[in-house]
Amino acid sequence: MTPAPISYTLPSSPINRGLSTLDTSGGVSGSTYGDWFIHTQSIEGYFERVNVLDSTLSSVINVPDSDNNYLALHYTVRVVDEVVENASFDGALWSSQEIGYDSNSASGGWGTVGTIYTSSGGYYRRVAIKDSKGNITDAAATCIREGTIHIDPHTGEYDSNYDTSSTVHNGMHTFIGSMPRVCSTFMPSLVNI
Repeated sequence: MTPAPISYTLPSSPINRGLSTLDTSGGVSGSTYGDWFIHTQSIEGYFERVNVLDSTLSSVINVPDSDNNYLALHYTVRVVDEVVENASFDGALWSSQEIGYDSNSASGGWGTVGTIYTSSGGYYRRVAIKDSKGNITDAAATCIREGTIHIDPHTGEYDSNYDTSSTVHNGMHTFIGSMPRVCSTFMPSLVNI
């Protein structure tokens, strides 16, 4: 006995309200049931500025100078890949993951402490890929990992004059670009920084 088809309706967009695309071409429409691959992803974390002290200069009299500093970004990344069989959607869809941050910097930079958050989860949906025998080859999996990455390195002690909103983008790209090494199906191209 064939199970009854399940129709999924997405609620009013919990995902990105800005950048998204819907493709209803390719012979798949809302009135057609099929097998679908769905990918979702998000990131959250906090960061703190670390000053690395030069221990060769320390003594009872001298406080050591800072040799260099960096941000230690402690993160949790979540990726869920699922296959939904015999369901109806209105075609392929992607919606970008929106990343935001809060910090104690007055200039919009990283500052010395702060948080990173996903304000809108990344979402990607397409028809499931099948082999020549009709077997679905997409793998369903969940990857949730925690870790720490060091970004935004500078020589000497932290100087807020070199910490602006433009340095944040470089650090974010370094951070986001490293996530496929943590969760292999994480899609950096789905992230809007």
